[in-house]
Amino acid sequence: MRSLEQTLLEVRQRLHPPPEDGFLVSYRPIAEPARTHVEAAIERMLAEIAVIAREFDLQPSTEDVGSYVMAQMAVAWSDLVDMLSPKLKRYGPVDRSLSETLDPHVQVLIELAQEMGHAASGDPPELAATQTRWELPDGEANEEKP
Repeated sequence: MRSLEQTLLEVRQRLHPPPEDGFLVSYRPIAEPARTHVEAAIERMLAEIAVIAREFDLQPSTEDVGSYVMAQMAVAWSDLVDMLSPKLKRYGPVDRSLSETLDPHVQVLIELAQEMGHAASGDPPELAATQTRWELPDGEANEEKP
């Protein structure tokens, strides 16, 4: 029930205004009159959830936004590490220039994801600065394997 409520609240939030377009993703809003029907359905569903919560004395849980951000940044960190050129070799040949053109940018994103995760958890900024850069053992740095 909580998951459904969270989903409904997130959908409602995305309807007005639609999320801001990014560099790699854009959003297509739901056109009228469909949006009006979706909004009405959300409100009816939230009303039903409220009735159930009252009738069964269901208490709200507290969602820790910091924990959510930490979890999302841990997933982002993992995905970013897999984008480094040495890891891409698992899928086939990799242009050697990626170690100089792509990897530095991905490394910055990795470090920022770590920093954001630490900040969201309430860790002092110095802790994020002590994290080491992800590096492959010697001899694996973006070299083709025979």
